Amino acid sequence: MSCRCGDIRDCERDLHTLRLAHGDAERLGIRLRQLAECGREGSWQNSRAYPLEAGLRDRMKQKTEQFCDRTELAQRNYLRYLEYRISEAEEELSCMQDEDDAYHEDDED
Repeated sequence: MSCRCGDIRDCERDLHTLRLAHGDAERLGIRLRQLAECGREGSWQNSRAYPLEAGLRDRMKQKTEQFCDRTELAQRNYLRYLEYRISEAEEELSCMQDEDDAYHEDDED
């Protein structure tokens, strides 16, 4: 058993960074959903403003939907990844703190 103070500081710093990234990813997700809605709205407005062959209009709408869906899925997957890493780091931090506490208690005896 050894002192884990340095490892604990490093882990706390990493946790802070992960939590910041998670917050940024959540805000990005909100913005992506807004942009996706704008894209869907723009597709609808274009269909009213420009006469197109129905099949082409459907393909354009489908491409927009696919892009929005893929983007939203990637963002949700990234959030889940960050949540997993945060949970993992919190667990590791707790173990290191327990080990460090035990080390310092033995050191005092």
